[in-house]
Parts: sequence; structure tokens; C-alpha cells
Amino acid sequence: MARPGLNFVDCDKLEWQTFGSNPNGRVKMRLLSRDDETGAFSMVCQMPPGYIRPRAYNTASCEVFVLEGSFVQNGQEFTRHCYSYTPKELVTEAMTMNAEKGCLMLIKADGPLGLVPVKD
Repeated sequence: MARPGLNFVDCDKLEWQTFGSNPNGRVKMRLLSRDDETGAFSMVCQMPPGYIRPRAYNTASCEVFVLEGSFVQNGQEFTRHCYSYTPKELVTEAMTMNAEKGCLMLIKADGPLGLVPVKD
């Protein structure tokens, strides 16, 4: 079923879901909205301090908006209120989260989002 035309979610009332394993902690996410027909979704994601997402590409186009903390990718620091758009299948360098705070971000994808690691 497609997403409804109007969707209000109180994010604080959603449970955090965790996934992955990392020496610095697990990634946490709150799913805000999902389109069952296309796989598109919006979520809030908490990346733990020092977490490193490897060099990779996404299986869907992805938008990221930093809410708190920061991350560094391709030599660029993304801090509070920074925005990034990455097209589907574009290889991006490793993404390193802030060592003290990690990074809280809003993520939107236009389809099912898979991360495909790419070796140098």
C-alpha cells in the first residue's frame, strides 16, 4: 500500500530498533514512513560514536539531513543541519561518525536501501 497523503508521527513515541554490530555500539533507527509498493522510506537513524560505514554504494537514491552530531565523508564534515543527496549506485568513500557524539540523522530513500561495500 502506498503511503497516505498525510502522515503525522510523534518520533518520541516510536521504539528504537537496533541492527548491525560495531565495537562502538549498534546503529539505532526509528521508521517514520514506508511505501510498501516502492520500498521508499523515511527514518531517523542514530549512528554510534566512531562508527565507520565502509566505502560502498546504495541500492537506492538517498537523502541525509544531520540533526545532531556529525560525520565525515570524502574529506567533508557534515554537521548539524547539513544535507546530502546521493544517487543510486554512486560509490562513496567511508563515512566516519563523530567520535564523541555519533550522528543523529534523518534518512530518506526512494526504494529499498541496501549497502554494497566496494573494495579499493
